[in-house]
Amino acid sequence: MAMFSSGCASRLSHPHPSIPLDIQKSFLDLQPGWRIEVFTPVLKSGGYLPQLKREEQQGNTLVFTAGDDLVGYETSLYTIEKRRDGGVRIKFRSATISKQGKKTPQSHPLVPLFDLPEDARYVRLVYMVRVSGADHDTAIAAAKDPSRLDLLSEWIESGLGEKCKTQIDISCVWVPKGVGIRVER
Repeated sequence: MAMFSSGCASRLSHPHPSIPLDIQKSFLDLQPGWRIEVFTPVLKSGGYLPQLKREEQQGNTLVFTAGDDLVGYETSLYTIEKRRDGGVRIKFRSATISKQGKKTPQSHPLVPLFDLPEDARYVRLVYMVRVSGADHDTAIAAAKDPSRLDLLSEWIESGLGEKCKTQIDISCVWVPKGVGIRVER
C-alpha cells in the first residue's frame, strides 16, 4: 500500500486510501517497517521542477513534454526503523540516477530530505492543502517529543511557515517543488 505526495503545489498526487492519512489534520506519522521513496527530477538548469510544454490534445487527453531540460531522475530509498528508546529512525538505503535508460548508483541523495537530527524520534509528513487535496506543500516535521511535534504541525497548518526550520528540539524542512515522496507499508 502506498501514498504518493509531491512538494509545493504539485497537482499530480493523490493520497492512497489505505494509508491512515488524517484528512482534518492533513498529516501522516511515519511508522516502523514502512519504506519511503523520493523521486527527484534531474534538470540541466538545476532545480527540481521541469517546465512542461503543452504539445497537443488527443480527444480528451492533453499531451505535455518536459523538453531538453529534463535529463533524468533520481530515486532514493529509505527505511523507517523502530528506535530502542521509542519513536522511529529514518535510514537512507540507496539512490539511483536514471538517465537515457541507464541507472547509476549514488552514495547519497540529491536532496537529503531525511537528514534529521539524531535525537528526532517522531517524524511526520504535514500537508498544506490549498484548493484541493492534490494542491499542497509538504513539510517533513520531526521532534524528540510527540507534544513538540504536534505544536510544530499546528504552526505549519496555521500558516506559520517560517517556523518550519531546525530549532533546538524540532526539525522541519519543506519538500522542494517537483520532488515526489511515496510512503509504502
